[in-house]
Amino acid sequence: TIWIERSVHHTTEREAWETIVKYFQCVEADVRFVSDALHQTSADVVIATAWSTAWCIKDLTGFKAKMYFVQDHEPEFYPTGAKAILARQTYDFDLGCICASPWLEELMSKRYGRWAQGFHLAYEPDQYFVANEQEKKPDQPTKIAVYGRMHTDRRCVQLALAGLEILAQTRSDFEVHFFGQENLPFSEAPFAAFNQGVLRPDQLADLYNECDLGLCFSGTNYSLVPQEMMACGLPLIELDTESTQAIFPTDTITLAGPAPVDIADKISKLMDSPEARKTQRAAALAWV
Repeated sequence: TIWIERSVHHTTEREAWETIVKYFQCVEADVRFVSDALHQTSADVVIATAWSTAWCIKDLTGFKAKMYFVQDHEPEFYPTGAKAILARQTYDFDLGCICASPWLEELMSKRYGRWAQGFHLAYEPDQYFVANEQEKKPDQPTKIAVYGRMHTDRRCVQLALAGLEILAQTRSDFEVHFFGQENLPFSEAPFAAFNQGVLRPDQLADLYNECDLGLCFSGTNYSLVPQEMMACGLPLIELDTESTQAIFPTDTITLAGPAPVDIADKISKLMDSPEARKTQRAAALAWV
């Protein structure tokens, strides 16, 4: 049974079920809206999928096990306030934690004392693979794919933009291809730039194969995007954070920042070193 907390997109449970089947996958499950009926339900296990749903299950008594699918360190999604405090409190609940990265597993077990088991995110190899083995010609600009989902603060797109702006002060032999958001909050840039918008998996794979470098930043748990880039043979620059240090082997990735001048420097060094890109590319492909 799938219980939806505070449905805002559907007025009936049937409509919600139809959306799941149409846009995601067929499921042999009933779909219900959270109500008092949840407290009368009994089953083997109930799984919360976000901090607000952890509050929904913490006092339930009809389940043999209560679990928490921890997809990120959610208190960091908010400024200091009610939501951040309530999200943090859920890690004190007596819930087993299924964690969407080894970093989150360590965080839940060591910092919060929870039982935790983590797993690595996994890309689809039939969608993301090396399709272009051609070397970039010397007179061509370096193409940089940038995950530009600016409405998600933890993607730290502003840091990438600041680094690229500093880079543009000393060289112009690159072009930037933003993706992940249809409309960016700016229309000009001090470097050649294109916004590809929100792309299908096959379009993403084509973009990764066409580009020479990838920038995908995350301030909290890592995104699936870096592994998809790596699987297409794209050398990647990620933000130097606790989570990225814990997840990526050192030879598979270039960690940069958070200072924008360091981001610009790391991009420039990879642009000027085809051998370094080739070595990192091989290590990343082997790892994914």
